[in-house]
Parts: sequence; C-alpha cells; structure tokens
Amino acid sequence: MATTQTVYGVDELKGSQTNGTLRVFRATVGVSGGYLTGTKPNFNFLSAIQNSHMGVTAVKVKSATAFRDYNDGTNIYTASNAVIALATVNSGSTNDKITWTVESGATNGDTGTEVSDATALTLAGQFEFIVVAELIFGSSPGAY
Repeated sequence: MATTQTVYGVDELKGSQTNGTLRVFRATVGVSGGYLTGTKPNFNFLSAIQNSHMGVTAVKVKSATAFRDYNDGTNIYTASNAVIALATVNSGSTNDKITWTVESGATNGDTGTEVSDATALTLAGQFEFIVVAELIFGSSPGAY
C-alpha cells in the first residue's frame, strides 16, 4: 500500500505584501500508509492553495523547504531539503507539485537515511513546508 497525503491547510505568513508578487506560505501535510521508496509522498500546491484562497488559477513555486518534522509521538522523520523536488503538472503553473523522501536519523530538513519500504506512517504526525510562490489570479499576478 502506498502513502496517502492530506493537506491540512496552507497559511500565508505575515499577511499580504503590498509590493511584489511573491508570497510565503506554510503548508501542513499529513502522510499515512505504508511508505514505498518508489512512490514518494507529494502534494499539489495549486490544489492546496485553491482550497484556501478562491480565485487563484495558477502558481509559480520558487522554493519549498522542510519546516517541521513528522513526529507521531514515537518516530521523528524529516523531509530532506536536499531531495525535495518540484515539478509542473498544471497548465499555467510552474513547479506546483512538491515531492519529498521521508528520512530518519536527521531532523530539520537535514539529510538522513530514507526509511525502508512498508514503514508505517500515521496522520498523528505531519510534515510542514515553507513554500515561496507567486499566485496568479485569472491572467495576471496580483494581491488579494
């Protein structure tokens, strides 16, 4: 069984900016199921932001960084910043899919050892990411 990802929320940090189009968000993502090294956990940032901010039609993700480690009370795992991958899956967006490995033996986004297949993950622990992105409303970027 592969993992299932649940985006609990996307919060904009420090509110809207008056100058520039880049925004900073904290995304909280739960991962549950049996980990498979061949199918890394991932989430679609455009879908997550559309669930939080109506009117966004596309995003341009500039970076995603591990912010809080998964901690289910027994195990602590991190998302290694060295292997967080960005990919484009939605038309008009750039780097809207964020994929990572689950690693043990390290914290705070440092590189550890990828957990083995069938490692059980529960929604009792969540990963948090800091995502820097430009939001696109209709045909042009702008503030909300």
